[in-house]
Amino acid sequence: MHISQVYAYSTGLLALDPEALSMSTTLARTRATAARTVHLLAVTAPSIGGRGGQFLMLTLLATFVTPAQYGHFVVLQSLVVGTASILGSTSAVTVNAATSRVPGAQDIPVLVMVPVMLRGRLRVLTIGAICASVIVPAGVVLVTGVWPTATELVGLAALGLGSGALPVGDAVVAVVAGSGRYFGASVIDATRALVGAAAAFSGVVLFGPIGGGFGLILADLALLAVIAAAAVAAGRWGPPVDISVAPPREGMVAGIIANITGQAGAWILLFGIQLVGGPGALGVYGLANRFASVITLAPVYFGKTVIGQLREDAPADRRWSSKGFLIMLAGVSVVAAALAFTVLVLGFPNLIHAYPGLLPVTVTMLAATVLRALLIGIGYICVARRRWRTWVVADVVSLIVTAAGVGIVWGTGGGLIGMVLVFAFGNAAGVTVRLIGGRRRPVNFACTGMPR
Repeated sequence: MHISQVYAYSTGLLALDPEALSMSTTLARTRATAARTVHLLAVTAPSIGGRGGQFLMLTLLATFVTPAQYGHFVVLQSLVVGTASILGSTSAVTVNAATSRVPGAQDIPVLVMVPVMLRGRLRVLTIGAICASVIVPAGVVLVTGVWPTATELVGLAALGLGSGALPVGDAVVAVVAGSGRYFGASVIDATRALVGAAAAFSGVVLFGPIGGGFGLILADLALLAVIAAAAVAAGRWGPPVDISVAPPREGMVAGIIANITGQAGAWILLFGIQLVGGPGALGVYGLANRFASVITLAPVYFGKTVIGQLREDAPADRRWSSKGFLIMLAGVSVVAAALAFTVLVLGFPNLIHAYPGLLPVTVTMLAATVLRALLIGIGYICVARRRWRTWVVADVVSLIVTAAGVGIVWGTGGGLIGMVLVFAFGNAAGVTVRLIGGRRRPVNFACTGMPR
């Protein structure tokens, strides 16, 4: 029998057999998801590798300083990066989504596209940088309970102001990824991570935590200078560029609210850890969190790459279903957790002895961060599909659970493990809200003033 006859006969049987047809459809979808996952891993490999290098450098830093000193650096890193991400992550996801809707975006130079996409956000980003110059020094005082010297206060304020460059770096990556140049975006992100980690390592060793903080933002300060120069050059000598998609305003208010609540939860947790264990506990938590952060690489970098493909109106051949994306994300996160634990036990046994309680705290943090990865992943789906209310309410609920949990653990005399469990419960609450909200029909979010 000719091969074409065999094919016609087999497809005819499938048409007559619904169960066989269902199995064939499921197999095709599984293969398509697997192919997209492999492609996703390939294009994000530089980003993940860069963050892996960052992880190794900042983990090795713990062997050069005491747990208390490392704890102070972790607090400063959380304040600097966290404050910047309130605007940075929101700008990144909205810029990414907006760029993916620009016709012919791949043919427009990045140095032309970025200033156009950020033009409507300059005032907000400037205000954010000014606010960070107050938040960072105030946060250091509140969390550590130590009042800096006058010189240190000036340095912390300048560091907060300089952290305003981080959202610009995020926007550059978002434009490159949103225009379909995924591998290029991955390379840029990897460079930011490696340069920042090397500079932070040197800064902490030579100048202390504040020096390390400036190292963290060094690459983004350089990117900011390049983008500013490009914007000036385009305004003076370049032709006008007509981009038919408006600057990324949609969801900005929703994102800022969600990120403020998310960062507030993280800072409340740090404050609680300081209360129950002091700087030493902050050091143990910071190191455990360093290993657990490997898990969030997948949702952060996969989400940046595929947010345009999570839209309901994305082309069918490139569209990711919510279920397929989350199943893939859960699998990768569990593998990353196992890998992080193995690296700690086999690669850094000296840290287990130098930081008392590190092993059980890390195990608990790994489990909690798998939930965090899912929360981040569902957040990208909310942004891609403009479910602003679900995005915000989930983070508000997570904040309430975290704040209540910190109070309960502190009031009952709990310790560091109890505080980490609070982190897990807060993430679980957020995941639950986003899963429930994702099943409901999207509604307008009044704060944005934008339709669905």
